[in-house]
Amino acid sequence: MNKKKKKVVKPKPKKRSKAKTFTATTSTANRVLPQPKIRIPTCAFTSCTRLGTDNHHVTYDPDVIKPLCLIHHIHITMINSVHARKYHQRLSPKYRWHIWFEWLKGKYKPKHTKRALESAFDLIERYNQTHITPYGC
Repeated sequence: MNKKKKKVVKPKPKKRSKAKTFTATTSTANRVLPQPKIRIPTCAFTSCTRLGTDNHHVTYDPDVIKPLCLIHHIHITMINSVHARKYHQRLSPKYRWHIWFEWLKGKYKPKHTKRALESAFDLIERYNQTHITPYGC
């Protein structure tokens, strides 16, 4: 008797999205009602696992926005501002993409000059004014 062995087909692993999901709940009287899941993406910087709470414009025309954590948003903003001051003009979309990809590879690091740090502190101030922190911290 020839019995054919059945091939076991393993299911392909699901691709993990770079977004973390949180479930909010509200309680009414004695029961808890589930709320829709909120998807908060992680930082777009390579190997960063923090939440991408800030939106960074890679280019303005067309409008391309990437989620970044506060630290990496400050870094790329400092790098862009240094390059814009270097050439005394607004950066072209092509050049902004060049900076973005080189920064993701780790080739561009933020320069901690006085002027770059001032723009970083301005960004942190704006962040503190627009984001609500729990318990007034």
